[in-house]
Amino acid sequence: MSRLYSREMFSHYVAKNRKLAEVVVIAENKPGVLAVLANVLSEHGINIVSCSTTPTGPVGSIFFLVDYTDADRPLPEVISTYGKLSFVKEFHYREQVLPSIIFTSYAFPPTLANKRVIVIEVEKFIKLLSEFVDKPDYLKQLGRYMGELDCSTYVPEGIEVKKPSELSELLRVLQIKGLGVPEVVVFSIEHSKIIIHELFEKELGEAKERNHCIFTCGYLEGFLSKLFGREFRVEEECCASVGKPYCCFIVTSR
Repeated sequence: MSRLYSREMFSHYVAKNRKLAEVVVIAENKPGVLAVLANVLSEHGINIVSCSTTPTGPVGSIFFLVDYTDADRPLPEVISTYGKLSFVKEFHYREQVLPSIIFTSYAFPPTLANKRVIVIEVEKFIKLLSEFVDKPDYLKQLGRYMGELDCSTYVPEGIEVKKPSELSELLRVLQIKGLGVPEVVVFSIEHSKIIIHELFEKELGEAKERNHCIFTCGYLEGFLSKLFGREFRVEEECCASVGKPYCCFIVTSR
């Protein structure tokens, strides 16, 4: 069984009639390492189609998905040269099992901020939430719970927020989790305005042509209440589900 190497993002690649492989290198975390490893591949006609790194202190993992169809040497020979590099601790590779497609196998479990995550497609998550579309209190409470957890997980204790740009930066957790792209337009403890572009939840309201980002209202309430240590009320002012360019939320202190 392959050793497991946690990483930040799961990936796969599809290319018809091409030879594909994945490569993982455990190496010292210092400047120039990635460039040297990539150059070894390119010098032999191997194309890198995906690359990611997971630094874990002085040593980290580097993942490549490669297309070696046009390589000038057999893949095992090329990869074996990594063993001659002083900063490389170990390396492994795996060629495709089926033609035209490869999924990562060394990278497990996928992680976010060193926490294991389960990847779910947006469409499936929306379908799951749609089962509770007529139970707004449940949706809001679910969102609030997630917002509180995310604030506890990603925001350092004692951090001070005084400007819209600073709150926007903290709310970027929405973006890295694939929920939407936030921007704080107005910020004060008493009254704030937050807009979110490409918010996933807008699709719940599109069928009924009405505002329906209840889960996100709850999320913002939970996140902000945890962040500032006081209660907030969040209401959706306008929604992309009814043709607006973004979803807009008004935050008031209770």
